[in-house]
Amino acid sequence: MQQVRPGSLQEVREIARVTGLQILYGGGVIRGLTNWGPFRLPRPITKHQTKYATGYHFIMRFDSSSAVQKSVRRTLGLDPRMIRFSVVKLGEKLEDIKDVGGTVEWNQSRQLIGDDLGVKVPLSSVRRLE
Repeated sequence: MQQVRPGSLQEVREIARVTGLQILYGGGVIRGLTNWGPFRLPRPITKHQTKYATGYHFIMRFDSSSAVQKSVRRTLGLDPRMIRFSVVKLGEKLEDIKDVGGTVEWNQSRQLIGDDLGVKVPLSSVRRLE
């Protein structure tokens, strides 16, 4: 999951594009890209001498070698537009992770912000949490 400073959606697109190209050029595969839009952060974060309470969130599911992952982490860590990011291993084999989606489940009162990255989130995938 990546969290980008609030502001221009163009910055989010550029970060997603650069990260995706880096993965593809390294021989990796992008399995999915989901834009969650702007959200409040769990707690305010200070990054590059600026305090942030909200940020754009997006998830990129990808498969790549450890060298490409290291390169992606370095690039995201050096980008001043990034507030926070994480790379999480979802499983060992494709069978373990093939059904993992990038959608977020909210109750019906929470609307997802318009998805301007071109990834559609169907309303049927959003269900009420009890």
